[in-house]
Amino acid sequence: MATPLRVLYVDDEPDLLDVGKLFLEDSENFTVTTALSATDGIHLLEQEYFDAIVSDYQMPGMDGIQFLIEVRARFGQIPFILFTGKGREEVVIQAINSGADFYLQKGGNPSAQFAELIHKVKQATSRKKAEAALRESEKRYHHYIDNAPDGVFIADEMGRYLEVNPAACRITGYENEELLSMHIPDLLAPESLEAGAKNFKEVIESGHACSELLFRHKDGSLRHWLVDAVRLSPTRVLGFTKDITTRKLVEEALRTSEGQKTAVLDGITTNIAFVDKDLKILWANRFAAESVNKSPAEMVGHTCHALWADPARPCENCPTLKVFETKHSEHIIQHTPDGRVWDERGEPVFDENGNLIGVVEIAQDITERQRMEEVLKQSEKKYRTLFEGALNPILIADEEGRYVDANAAALVFLETEKEEFIRKTVWDYSPQRLIEEQKHEHSAFTEPRTLETVYSVHGKEKTLILNVLPVDMPGKKYVIGIGQDITERKKMEEVHRESEERFRLITETIDEAFWMADVEIGKIFYVSPSFERIWGLSREILYKNPRSFLDAVHKEDRERVLAELEIEKTGQPFDHEYRIVQPDGNIRNIWDRGFPIRDEKGQISIYVGVATDITERKRAEDALQLKDFAIESSINAIAIADLSGNLTDVNPAPTSTRHSSLYGGTNIGRK
Repeated sequence: MATPLRVLYVDDEPDLLDVGKLFLEDSENFTVTTALSATDGIHLLEQEYFDAIVSDYQMPGMDGIQFLIEVRARFGQIPFILFTGKGREEVVIQAINSGADFYLQKGGNPSAQFAELIHKVKQATSRKKAEAALRESEKRYHHYIDNAPDGVFIADEMGRYLEVNPAACRITGYENEELLSMHIPDLLAPESLEAGAKNFKEVIESGHACSELLFRHKDGSLRHWLVDAVRLSPTRVLGFTKDITTRKLVEEALRTSEGQKTAVLDGITTNIAFVDKDLKILWANRFAAESVNKSPAEMVGHTCHALWADPARPCENCPTLKVFETKHSEHIIQHTPDGRVWDERGEPVFDENGNLIGVVEIAQDITERQRMEEVLKQSEKKYRTLFEGALNPILIADEEGRYVDANAAALVFLETEKEEFIRKTVWDYSPQRLIEEQKHEHSAFTEPRTLETVYSVHGKEKTLILNVLPVDMPGKKYVIGIGQDITERKKMEEVHRESEERFRLITETIDEAFWMADVEIGKIFYVSPSFERIWGLSREILYKNPRSFLDAVHKEDRERVLAELEIEKTGQPFDHEYRIVQPDGNIRNIWDRGFPIRDEKGQISIYVGVATDITERKRAEDALQLKDFAIESSINAIAIADLSGNLTDVNPAPTSTRHSSLYGGTNIGRK
């Protein structure tokens, strides 16, 4: 089972911390530690390791943004998710500018919002691990390159140097900055220009090429180089260069002077031996002898394969045997059973009559070089995998604003294909009103920053939050932008803002008290301002003590109200009346109506309702009832007539027939 992710959850609301801890630990492989303040969170970070931090924004003492800044300054790039009910745009931008990985707003269905929180935590921690792995790979790559004994360079498809190691500077005589301003042909001697162009073309087309070329050192001297190059990508070539000037001099010395041969060869750190047609060694340099713990004299008479490979038979694809057949130089890359890799070359030696008298074997252990090549390939592969697989759009532009690359998510966002995209500039996707502003922003990129950028895509405006990173590459500068598509969020924020404004205008102007409560009826989390006038209590008191509104219910009505609330937990709308006692003792009559709001699963998420002060109406009804009672109970005859003199009502006191005859429209004025 995978090791649980350790999450630090900071919020000043204990109930929310408990709910969050329960959701996270029940839903995924998390271990959650809670803290009631940012200060407590910092104390925990000083003592323990955490994979991620989830923090509220509005907290006393130190808010979520200040906490984030403190974490980044003291504890580095721990994934940080701001999880808060604060929804203002400036808070979002401030959080991202301060280094937050994600911003998540509270509210709505708890299951849905904590599921989204779990997703954000996993996404942030996974991204951190991937970035750490890539950094480690890049670190190993640069270690190998910087310490390689041979010159190593990376060039683009035009032959321009993009990166060189210290050894390349040493064997050319040029400084790093000088080489990065040059192309490969700038170093080639005139007689090697054609061969160099052919070699480079072969690398681009077939993926590999190896040749000897004549180069001009910075001091003006000519040097022989052995150049072995491989294609890293359609636009990148990796080359290994070895100065073989000494070896070439050695070959000449073999034809002219045995004394010079010995002096020169013993100073070369490459295995060199001269063998006859039977592959028996006639002489060897000191480096070759030391590789098998012998002296040069002890090497004579042994076959080369007996000392370095298999005593019973020559090496497979032996270049020396091929030289005896072809009478030309031969070259192979040989893998030995002990896991080593050798660069082996056979050079024919002729006498003054042109007869082949032997072969000079030159062998170099290139095991580490092969490993470096593999590391480079793996590094490139990891980079492409992370780049293309990233869910967020990633765009790369040069310092002139021309796009040079984009991942699949960016192409989907821009609704285009790679071939069309790389012909565009940054400004081609800028709305007309923002072109000059975004040109200025692009030219001003000298440090990492986060900004909100608008794109015009087929007549529609889309928005990205971009984390922008300027990168200095050999010979050129680039701008890398890692974005988050917030187009729909911006639309929803505007709709939500308008909805909130309408809600505020309605609830804050009506005479009734509008309220919202959770499924436990009585736990109110919002009331409109009219509540304070009707109840005589401040809303802050209600929020701190959600049952304070029940405490205000008249004691004669309280038991009935509590009983009705228990019935209403079944999810039915309700409509009832009760009395409340204001703090000054004044009694008010309340008509309370409410109904449930259900989520997409049909579960009750909240109750909403309206409480109306009907005290004056009740008094009017009571007065009317009292009037009716007085009329009905009177022993005197009471009659009521309209302005025309028609009787409209009489009390029951008169019992005579004559009284009864008064009904039916008798006009008092005519009697």
